Amino acid sequence: MYLEPDGKDQVCDIVVLGSGPGGLAAMCGAVSSNPKISVIPVEASDRLGGNGIYSTGWLAMVDTQPQRDQGIKDTVDRFINDCRQNIEESTPRYFAVILKASAHVDEALALNVKGHRFHDEAGPYQYRARELLKQPQQKAFYIFDHRTWFLQQRYPLKRFNTITMAIINGKKVGGLSLESLTALKNTLETGDLLREVGGFSTFRIGLRDDEHEYRLDISRGLIHTIHEDAPHAAFAIDFTISAPSEAWTAYLQPEPAPEYSDLMCMVTEKRADISGDSEKLFQNLTFVYGMMRVLGHRGPLAPELAAQKEYVGSNGLIEEVIGRYVHVEVEGHIYRTFFEENGPKDAIPVVCLHSANADARAYRHQLADYDYTSKYRMIAFDMPWHARSLPPQELLRSGYLLTNSFYRQFVRAFCEALKLERPIVIGCSMGGYIAFYLGYHDADYYRALISVAGRDYEPRRWALEAHCRNPAMNFSRWCPNITRGFMAPTDPVGCVDEVAFLYETGSPRCLRGDLNFAARDCDARPFVHKIDTEKVPFYILGGEYDWSCTEKQTDEIKSRMPGANVVRMKGIGHFPPDENPDVFKSYVLPVLAEAIQKSERAVQVL
Repeated sequence: MYLEPDGKDQVCDIVVLGSGPGGLAAMCGAVSSNPKISVIPVEASDRLGGNGIYSTGWLAMVDTQPQRDQGIKDTVDRFINDCRQNIEESTPRYFAVILKASAHVDEALALNVKGHRFHDEAGPYQYRARELLKQPQQKAFYIFDHRTWFLQQRYPLKRFNTITMAIINGKKVGGLSLESLTALKNTLETGDLLREVGGFSTFRIGLRDDEHEYRLDISRGLIHTIHEDAPHAAFAIDFTISAPSEAWTAYLQPEPAPEYSDLMCMVTEKRADISGDSEKLFQNLTFVYGMMRVLGHRGPLAPELAAQKEYVGSNGLIEEVIGRYVHVEVEGHIYRTFFEENGPKDAIPVVCLHSANADARAYRHQLADYDYTSKYRMIAFDMPWHARSLPPQELLRSGYLLTNSFYRQFVRAFCEALKLERPIVIGCSMGGYIAFYLGYHDADYYRALISVAGRDYEPRRWALEAHCRNPAMNFSRWCPNITRGFMAPTDPVGCVDEVAFLYETGSPRCLRGDLNFAARDCDARPFVHKIDTEKVPFYILGGEYDWSCTEKQTDEIKSRMPGANVVRMKGIGHFPPDENPDVFKSYVLPVLAEAIQKSERAVQVL
């Protein structure tokens, strides 16, 4: 475990978070049944419900004013005895997983939820772990509780070691288990983490691993019953999520590996399977994803885990970014198109194309960043039918289905309307898909093309179009959950929430129309090898956590298009410009500089 108590990382041997004295008693019970495991439970057993202490190897006790008012003062013996008295009562209600510890730490400090040391007039109340436990500690415990994530964010924990499969009291720990699901049940009963969506969530779900199938009866956001290996006839369910035990363990991690970063990713790549009523699943997708987060996947979306206050400038600051409308004619219609720009008018123009169901807001970080705008004229526009670019009124009843022909024509017509000279185009997702068509048809016009999260062929996304049309689906609920799964678990929390919100404010009609191009009318495989990459430098940027643009897939594009430059980006997913602007900048600025050099050499040759 890597901690940062005073700005300096440490590796700790034992970490235990207690959910009150009862939770600690459960920990003591687990330890007492297995002599090979040594654990120090940490909580203030002050008869007042605990103080939520997080320890890195100390047995911590707090002498608080309320305790003094009641004449209560803890001692080591009393602390331990208070915990052990509640073992039998508490053990069935809590679940812990064993984490591998890297090394032993002789000294560490008890901290409260704000990361401050507990001090009193007589000094800190701390007792060395080694005075109480003689054998070297080998394991650490972690209780699934959303308060843990609060502490993790504020403390913070840098990363968890890989959760291993272990046996406690003869039962499996890690991945799915009756204990973890029981803890989930208790969390939903006592907290309001999923209360908003839970009031409308009534369904039966099956969760299956290599050994068991757990069937949950959920009504209005509460788990009423959990059945282990119940006969199908006796307990019918709406849908089942199945995966090998190892896959569940890998998925239910705070920072899962890329191949286990999302449930839909696992299904797409054949690491998991979903069977049953898909409509029922998508109707309850927010609740299902919320359950998985409470069980350990990425962490709960609790308000106390939100981003720190964002600093965007002082009150009254007027940014240099300018928003305007330009009229663009394509295929006989005038499109009043909104765009934003920043940077010198005489600088090399960089036109940014947003992803499906998004808009120019996706590039707000780049347009406000001096590292870009000091060198380039940064421009981002809303495609027709998106955000502030309303379609012509005569088309509103005709429906929206984007095609590669219209998209290609529109991008060039927009650039010509602004009288841009040999612009560079950066496109993300579907904006990266169209780059192949721009390179094939208009290589002479563009200075360079940068396809971010782009594919020359990806038909599988059309499966979502039915959920866009179905009136029984709440688009603004399921879409942001799918969106979150495309991003890296290491992304800044605020950026992830912002991207999810951006997609929440889109429309099912818009997404379906975009998918028509991305999944049905985009197959550049027959001609990518013909794109003259000497004339128009072409870059493909793929994110480590983007399961729609994996390393295997970018390698396949490279095999078809030898002249393309492939750049793999670590620690980022499908929406690099806005999910993690700093990581994206570290990759795209060098690419821009190199692309310009290549383009200038190409012009000199000509």
